[in-house]
Amino acid sequence: MLHINRRPAYNTGEGSKSVKPTKLGSTSLDRVRQKVEKTGGSGYGYESLSAMSPTGMQNSNVSSNPISVDLDPMLSGFAPQQEHLMFYRLYRDMYYNDSVCGSAVDLMSAMPFGEFSLGGVSDRKALQVFNETIERLSLRTLLPEVSIDYLVLGVHCSSLLYSKERRMFVDTMPHAVENMTVKTIPFYSQDPIVSVKFPKEVQEIFSASNQSPRIARIRKLVGQVVVDKIASGSLELDPMSTLYIPRRTFTNTATGTSYFRRVLPLYLIEKNLYRGTLLESARRQRGILHLTLGDGEDWVPTVPDMDFMTELFMNADSDPLGAIIATRQGVDVNEIRQGGDFWKVTDFSDSVLNAKLRALGISESFLSGDANYNTADNGLTVFIDMLRSYREMMTRKIFYDKLFPLISLINGYTVNTRGKIVTQEGLMDTLSPEEALFTLNDGSHLLIPTVSWAKNLKPEGDQQYLDVLNGLTDKGVPVPIRMLAAAGGLNLDELLRHREDDLALRKSLSEYMKAIQDLAPKPEGGEGEESESAVAAAVLAATRPETRSAVLGSNGRVPLLSRDFGEAAEVKGQTKTGKPKAILNQTRANQRINKQIARAIRAADARGAYRAHNVKQKRK
Repeated sequence: MLHINRRPAYNTGEGSKSVKPTKLGSTSLDRVRQKVEKTGGSGYGYESLSAMSPTGMQNSNVSSNPISVDLDPMLSGFAPQQEHLMFYRLYRDMYYNDSVCGSAVDLMSAMPFGEFSLGGVSDRKALQVFNETIERLSLRTLLPEVSIDYLVLGVHCSSLLYSKERRMFVDTMPHAVENMTVKTIPFYSQDPIVSVKFPKEVQEIFSASNQSPRIARIRKLVGQVVVDKIASGSLELDPMSTLYIPRRTFTNTATGTSYFRRVLPLYLIEKNLYRGTLLESARRQRGILHLTLGDGEDWVPTVPDMDFMTELFMNADSDPLGAIIATRQGVDVNEIRQGGDFWKVTDFSDSVLNAKLRALGISESFLSGDANYNTADNGLTVFIDMLRSYREMMTRKIFYDKLFPLISLINGYTVNTRGKIVTQEGLMDTLSPEEALFTLNDGSHLLIPTVSWAKNLKPEGDQQYLDVLNGLTDKGVPVPIRMLAAAGGLNLDELLRHREDDLALRKSLSEYMKAIQDLAPKPEGGEGEESESAVAAAVLAATRPETRSAVLGSNGRVPLLSRDFGEAAEVKGQTKTGKPKAILNQTRANQRINKQIARAIRAADARGAYRAHNVKQKRK
């Protein structure tokens, strides 16, 4: 029997009724075709047979499956869509065990940071306050660790402990992201409301029952107010002294997103394969030995025969010296299901490597150590440019937006409209908490030093672009000096802000160089007497003869000091066996030779060997 669904070809509205399918025999097929051709596919008709059966077979019933598209996020049903405590465990596991992710974070955290110095402050006393605070908080050591928190967990949060009795910052207290509760405030320049729960271990350390002398000194250092807050178990962090750095992805989210979020789907697959490979490697590391006993005619093995053969081959495999076994005919030995016949993590790691690198935005050559500044294109690749931007962002968030304004606000370091430093005592006490936060976020009237990093990740300037600008300047085109400075990778505004500091440094360096010159040894021969080196230099710099050579051209001979002798000009020594030996200090070697030449000239001149009449006689 053939089932044909009778249905309307269009929507008939709410008054339409469903029609039950009609059973038709093979003798009624002609009438069905006539009915379909008569209706023309409009109104109540029947489906064509070709539409019902894509295979062209008339006696088949093919149901139409609806096509559905999954519009949910990728990890829907497997993991929460927002950052969760479960994610933090996975991110830490990725940092510890994933060779690509962990190495990328270590590279991005260690490469851009290092030694730095502060500048742009002419007041040495104020500059010393900033330097002492940086050293007391151990920021040079803390920066790479802050970067790891920022990249792996997506956020770093710590409290800057300030002692009112000593009027200085004494230490930094980092907070675990699992112990934080963040409530977003709908203002971009304001930090969210962050509450922290202290673990019981921390509360027990600062409890009154702990009589450790070291804990007593720490209580005295940080102050009783901080100790009481820690002992209470939880508190809401003060936005003034809280260093909250989230890795934002969108402007309306205050919680951070991990650098590993794009790699997480690949990591979950690789994690399952790694665990399966680990279990399979412990279970079976070779194939299964399959014994086929019996020839089908004379020997039909029994169960004891099979047990005997199994034990025989098992004992042979356990013999470390090499076993010898003998069997009768009808014993076939084959290995089935080899130990590596499964989907291993090594089969997946090679194919997923490029996907991980693209997700992290790095190059494999940097992870392997094959690339450096010299081998990079134009001295600066995209990855190094990303590192420079990343370091500038961390510098702004930690120093320019939080620490330096806070130090200036506490000590009253302000800057007037002419750029002069004005110290206002008790500035912090005159402001309300809201006014202090506004002044801290503004920072335009506070003294903000400039951080100069020892590692120069900036480009040295495009030489071709500089040549074009210099050529235009030579042709009389008025190229702005700001454009020339920008082509060389310099910021004129920053240079002008540092002019007083730069002049002071140049003055100190001038005095230092003068002191070095005073300590330099005086030339031999005493005052008023020409030294042997000066005599040799005067001889070598003698004037050219009046005669000219047609071979050398119209300009005559090349002066002695202007000649290029190539490798012959390099002074070489000799070993004990007479072989040539390279001399590293060429300047000292040339001075020694010049002195020998000067002595020889003086001795010859004393004997009268180079007098004028002797030269004339030789010419005759």
